[in-house]
Amino acid sequence: MSGLATAARMHYVNFMMSKMRNAKYQLGQVVKHRLFSFRGVVFDIDPYIYSGKEAPGEEPELNTVAFEKGKEVAFWLRELLRTMQLEAIVKTSGKTGLHVFVPIKRTLDFDAARHVSELVGRHLARKHPKEVTVEWSVPKRTGKIFMDYNMNVRGKTLNSAYSPRGAPGAPVSMPLTWEELEKAHPLDFRITNAAERLAAAGDRWRDALTRKQSLEGALAPAKA
Repeated sequence: MSGLATAARMHYVNFMMSKMRNAKYQLGQVVKHRLFSFRGVVFDIDPYIYSGKEAPGEEPELNTVAFEKGKEVAFWLRELLRTMQLEAIVKTSGKTGLHVFVPIKRTLDFDAARHVSELVGRHLARKHPKEVTVEWSVPKRTGKIFMDYNMNVRGKTLNSAYSPRGAPGAPVSMPLTWEELEKAHPLDFRITNAAERLAAAGDRWRDALTRKQSLEGALAPAKA
């Protein structure tokens, strides 16, 4: 709580989370690291569909067409993960996109998690080439949903659940059920109503720490 109070006094808005846990240090260097179990593998769904109102060089602004397409891709991703016997959880990013997580047992390092996210992203891009891309070139990803598998790289941070975002309307990154996602819009969840929603509906990720799944087991059929 003291840390949150300090952040408030500094007018800090966006709270970021690390994906590293139980690091062992020797002479100031990390010699061993693992993923936070409840964060697991990250799938960052980033709509690169412009509203047409952006200034030259600006990132795409929040617009309904882009977010609805991002939701569609999130459901495609969920179904693909289910064929791998993996259950995913989802939250709004608080800006234009979505964050999908697969909570896993802490048996893989960052490189392995990134590799899995990349493989899944590339599979979706092959299956839906007009809608999904993993291309880093802005011109090549424009008009599509960009799946940023590099969010799994060690040292990367991601805005935490319930974090406010520094964007018009004061949106909050909100954990959702998949049923809620069907009708959701990022501006449904703001700093002015987030606490009320949490009190009424409870924390949608309250059991995330108990959902640890074996990613190695899910990948075993593909290796066979």
